[in-house]
Amino acid sequence: TANAENDMRKTITMESLKEKNKELFRLLTEYYKGLGMEADLKHATFSDEKRQVYWYPYHKTPKKIIYIPMLTYRFPQIQKIQDLILPGAPNLTIHRNTNNKLADELLLRHNDYQIDEERTFDSGAIYYSIDASENTSPNEIFQNHKSYMENIGLYLFSKLDSADIIHQFVNGDLLSVQVDSLSKDELKTLKRKSLEQEIIAGLIASFLISNDLGNKVSQLRKNLHQINEGLVSEIEKVQTYFNIHSKDLT
Repeated sequence: TANAENDMRKTITMESLKEKNKELFRLLTEYYKGLGMEADLKHATFSDEKRQVYWYPYHKTPKKIIYIPMLTYRFPQIQKIQDLILPGAPNLTIHRNTNNKLADELLLRHNDYQIDEERTFDSGAIYYSIDASENTSPNEIFQNHKSYMENIGLYLFSKLDSADIIHQFVNGDLLSVQVDSLSKDELKTLKRKSLEQEIIAGLIASFLISNDLGNKVSQLRKNLHQINEGLVSEIEKVQTYFNIHSKDLT
């Protein structure tokens, strides 16, 4: 009898969690539809040609689901060139999780998003935990995410609208320091600032501005990431392509 009662409680908990999760995604679908972004609930994404927001579970148990939404932006001109040089490489320009630090990256000194420490990891990443308890409100989770997007997240998509801005976003820190004078910790921080596909996208953006700038960024990147042979090889492929085909792109 006790086992039967426990099984019933588990079933009720799972059904309640399922219903709350369904309501959360209904709210998200409606919101992103209003922004012209289509829902793909099988893959938990909302997207159009340039923008994509991921809501894959970060952690999932029968009693709880934790999400860390991810933001991906594609700049068509950069991705078209990348596909020619590095077919098969991730077809995206910028990739970030919903993170309080993104506001600083975007130079948003003042915004109305209210940081909730209980929903923030030490890294600054914002997460949402949904379970069957009365404390979990799908609408509250949605409203927090909506506020983040309207104050920070959507600005990532709207700001990065040119090769110049993408170059500055990805390569600005690299160009503003003397790499040789950095400490080991500072070098680690600089290396971790951008994912590999962002480094390639930022490099292509710099070449779209000028070959001189692209070659400068190439050399700085190769010096900084010299132990990453795969990345260095991709940087050299981009550099070779532009030094051969730059006239075709003007």
